[in-house]
Amino acid sequence: MTDLSNQQISFIGSINHSVSVFEKYFNSMITYSRLLIEERDYQEVIEVTEFMSGLQIEIQEIMHTEQVDFDMKNNLRITHFKGNRFNLERALINILVNAAQHATDVKQVRLTAKEEQDQLIFEIWNSGSKFSKQALNGANKLFFTEDNGRSSKHYGIGLSFAQGVAVRHQGKLQLLNSPKGAQVNLIIRKYEILL
Repeated sequence: MTDLSNQQISFIGSINHSVSVFEKYFNSMITYSRLLIEERDYQEVIEVTEFMSGLQIEIQEIMHTEQVDFDMKNNLRITHFKGNRFNLERALINILVNAAQHATDVKQVRLTAKEEQDQLIFEIWNSGSKFSKQALNGANKLFFTEDNGRSSKHYGIGLSFAQGVAVRHQGKLQLLNSPKGAQVNLIIRKYEILL
């Protein structure tokens, strides 16, 4: 057997990296597909304070690692709502991680929970650059990414999953540009629980 040239070694490394990226895509797609198609209970009673505290705990380490100033505001007047806690948490965490990774300058991310008429709105804002026109029109589609290089760490699955979760909650995902950054709103139908 002959020794490999530097070019051949580089080529093999590139192939291995591509296989690894494909495997991550594939596994993420399977995981998110299962979460969306499984007959999960979307009428689970969710206590607002507990839900928001759980999100705070789960996202805290990521925000610390990314050196992001994170703020969370609960402006909900209701104390309970109906939905699928697990999928809703996963969707919001995906959006928050994206927001943390795309925050620039003085890195800031804010999550605000509010309600309007028959909707609960989870607004995630970051101090990053605004969404491009292409992103505003397609970022919630499966495999959308503006980085077409092979070294991208984004697979274009997270916002698509969040969109699916919003739809399963009779809502939608909204991408907006704000004066000082970008914002994603995960909107779900409000099923208030009176206890």
